[in-house]
Amino acid sequence: MDCGLARIQSPKKASNYGRMNITVIGASRATAAQTVHLALGRGDRVTALARTVPDYAPTTGLRVVRGDALDADSVRSALQGAEAVVVTLGAPMRDKSGLRARATAVVVQEMRALRLRRLVVQSSLGVGDSLEQVPWFTKRVLARVLLDRAFADHRHQEDLHQEDLVRESGLDWTLIRPTNLKNGAGGYVVRGQGSRIGGFVSRRAVAELLLTAARDPEAIGQSLATGGTR
Repeated sequence: MDCGLARIQSPKKASNYGRMNITVIGASRATAAQTVHLALGRGDRVTALARTVPDYAPTTGLRVVRGDALDADSVRSALQGAEAVVVTLGAPMRDKSGLRARATAVVVQEMRALRLRRLVVQSSLGVGDSLEQVPWFTKRVLARVLLDRAFADHRHQEDLHQEDLVRESGLDWTLIRPTNLKNGAGGYVVRGQGSRIGGFVSRRAVAELLLTAARDPEAIGQSLATGGTR
């Protein structure tokens, strides 16, 4: 296990942390919806920003803001009172608009304006320097065919990259880089930079890690790769 990751590696210990006010950006489905449900189950107060109204039952502690993550006013409204911000945006594989990068730029801008500090961003394994962590076959054989398309939404043109925006934000950031995502149950393992990891990890497990990292000062300034366990 990588030095400093022991507590992040053990999500059950997250119950030792107090409740938080958490804003989830892009909260309508998939990993984002899992993040909202898990946070509410822990007793956190959650603000969910989504373009479409999520199918959440009215729940104590939940505030839903309908808006676009590219719209500064919507993001600013969702960030009010947040102690931690979790960004779980995604786009279709063929989307070349750079959604993740552009929206993350707005989030960083508004967090700075509101003097918020804690930011946890879901990226993807294989983005940037984490390409060295993916299995050999994926990196050498599939990378040029699939990964450029899959990761197109992480960048906007050549001068705006989501992970660079996060690292250079001046905030207390953590990047979470999951392997291939799947539905269903399962746990997770965490690896720091330089350690290879592959396979599939459940969206629920990634949501668990996002919330655990948000609470843990050991995760600040780290780019964490995560894969699944049975």
